[in-house]
Amino acid sequence: MAVGIAEWLPGNAEQTDRGSFPAEVSALGTDARAMGHLVEESEAAGVDTELPRLSRRWPASRSPPGTAGGGTPC
Repeated sequence: MAVGIAEWLPGNAEQTDRGSFPAEVSALGTDARAMGHLVEESEAAGVDTELPRLSRRWPASRSPPGTAGGGTPC
């Protein structure tokens, strides 16, 4: 895990310094919608929704209004 973080950290620091967080894999809005579906499907299947609900809140908390098309450094 430490090796993965060490490889990821320099690019993360550059994005933070620039204040620019491009959506390299998926946009925060996409992630938030996917997590919403995960909560719905978990509820329908009778699965504990604590983790999916936490995951759903994460993209929304990292995305200022009007920026859901971007990525996140965190």
